[in-house]
Amino acid sequence: MTIKTAFYRIPSGLMILILLLLIMPLSTLFPVECSNDTPYEGRRVISFAGHEWIVSYSGERAKTPGPNYFSNSEDNVWVDSRGRLHLRITSVNGRWECAEVILIGAVSHGKYTFRISSDINGYDKNIVAGLFLYRDDQNEADIEFSRWGDGGTTAGQFTVQPSDREGNLLRFDAGRAGKRSTHIINWQRESIHFTSFRGHSPSSGERLIISEWEYSGKDIPTETRVKVMINLWLFRGVTPSDRKEAELIIEDFSLTPGR
Repeated sequence: MTIKTAFYRIPSGLMILILLLLIMPLSTLFPVECSNDTPYEGRRVISFAGHEWIVSYSGERAKTPGPNYFSNSEDNVWVDSRGRLHLRITSVNGRWECAEVILIGAVSHGKYTFRISSDINGYDKNIVAGLFLYRDDQNEADIEFSRWGDGGTTAGQFTVQPSDREGNLLRFDAGRAGKRSTHIINWQRESIHFTSFRGHSPSSGERLIISEWEYSGKDIPTETRVKVMINLWLFRGVTPSDRKEAELIIEDFSLTPGR
């Protein structure tokens, strides 16, 4: 009896898959989606206002803005049982740690609304609260609340970067904001309309306008790779003059894509 040996040709694609399964962990080939509040690769992701946000983390090296140390600890960034986002500046073993979140995914022209439940006019002169659209330092639109180290100046500011260019910045008194206020960046192709008003009412008839500004200059951010960011940090990394921790509470956030 003659025994014949059969040889089967394995397709190259299948061979590659078999080799990968032999040499690589399954978690690499088939990654498991992380839960919303789990650190991974030095990052932590939270869910707020129906969106996913990355919590900034600087590690042992301070980073901009400031420079400051940014913590991804639950002591600095968390969402409470009412769904509100808290950002907090804390002092840990003599080091001041700040807070920042970045919306996952790039955004485009549209209306961006931030509802705040903190006294934005009452922060220490060295603290900065920022609500902004950011691609880079030349493509950025900000609503910020800070006295920039000068206790005698007003706290509100609308900015299109670069801010040192004439016509790219409007400062305003935020004293009427109270502990509930709404702030809007309406970013369109040919203009940006900034609005800040007291309260959280969506009805324009019930709004007490704090300040508003229409910008139509040449520095409107380009419509690529722009991120929504919210942060609470220390101007030039300087300790609060009152040496107290500080908190920013964001009641809600919404975005309406442009037409």
